[in-house]
Formats: sequence, structure tokens, C-alpha cells
Amino acid sequence: MILSLEKVNVAYEIEQAVTDVRKTMDKFSQYYATFDMKKITELWALREDDLYAAPWGCYDGIEGVRRCFLADYGDRSDPAAAERQKGCVMIRTVDSELIFVAEDIQTAQIACRVWGTDIFGENVWDEFYKNKSCNVSMNMAADLIREDGVWKIWHMREWTNWHHPHDIPATKVGRYPGFVLKEKTSEDTPPIAPGRFYERGYSEPPYPQGLPMLRPYKTFDDIAPGLGR
Repeated sequence: MILSLEKVNVAYEIEQAVTDVRKTMDKFSQYYATFDMKKITELWALREDDLYAAPWGCYDGIEGVRRCFLADYGDRSDPAAAERQKGCVMIRTVDSELIFVAEDIQTAQIACRVWGTDIFGENVWDEFYKNKSCNVSMNMAADLIREDGVWKIWHMREWTNWHHPHDIPATKVGRYPGFVLKEKTSEDTPPIAPGRFYERGYSEPPYPQGLPMLRPYKTFDDIAPGLGR
């Protein structure tokens, strides 16, 4: 079978896109571990329809994303945030990833398992985690979009499978209790306020459990009509 030069070029662009998408998500994990939240916001597309669905609630638009990472988490350059984060590190590794790039090479989807360890210091925002390290297992799914030729995060959803201190055996840990959720975030009622970073409630996340079923697609409108470019 003889492939046309056009098909070869498309195949190459898709492979390059997969590599670039993987690099973007690797940067997200790296910056998250070091509380370099300003750089995390720079990984996102500058769009009003951005969405970050965290386990405790949703952030809408690029301004909502910035509010999450710069105000609620806090960048390490902020003295108050740096004091809370002293002695803390949140290590995340991406595993079992599935990546599909649209045939038009304008959007991509990724779904993966996330494993890691959270280490908390003396000044952590939640007394429950003070001077503890925890096992973490999460699911993550994201849509990425090309913005000025660069792959940027467009939508991201995360939900937790388990999160428990290392001194508690896994056999003693039941189903993850979840968070107290809010349908929307606002300047007046941030979901993460100083002193109550994790609210251990029993609400379900605002999206299904488990990884989504990804499939090849031509354009984003094929899988989400009306939400494309």
C-alpha cells in the first residue's frame, strides 16, 4: 500500500501532537508538586469556556482557573501561601494514559490514572493532615486545544479514589468519603478557604465515577456538539 505524502504528514502531526499533549500534562504534575501555580495557569487556554472540575467543585473560564490555583491554592511566590506550603510536596505521576487527537489536529483528549504521595508540613491548612504523608489515587480526564499552535488545557476533571495517611493500612480504608461540593465557585465563597482546604463530606462529584470512554474523532463537535470552536 502506497501512502500519499499528505497522509504521512497528517500521521506525523498526530504523533507530534500526542507527544506535546503528554508534555503539557507532565508539566502540570511537575508544577503542582512544587506549588508553582502561576506556571500551571499558563498551561491553560485563554478562553471563557475553560473548565476545571476539581473534587470539591467547578471553576469556570480562565479567570476561574486562575482563582483556583493563584488564590485558593496559592502560588509559592505569595508569602502567605508559601508559609502554608512550607514542608509540603504533592507528587503526582500519570499512569495508564489514553490519548486521542482529533483528525483536524485542533483538539485532543486524555484520560489517565494518577498516583502519588502528599506530604504535609507544620503549617498545613488542615489540622487533620498536619505533619502527615498520604497515599493518593485519582482519575483525571482532560480536553486540550491548540491555541496559537501550542497545546493548552481546555477542560479538566479530577476525582479521588483514595486519599489516606500512610499510617492507616489500606485494608482499614473504606470508600473515599469525598468533599463538600459547591455547584459554582464565586469570589465570596471560595471552596478552599484558609484553614479548611479539604472539607470531608459525603457528596458525590458533579460527574460520573471512572474514566470516560474515549474514541477516535474528527472534530470536537463530533463528541460535544455546540461546544467546539
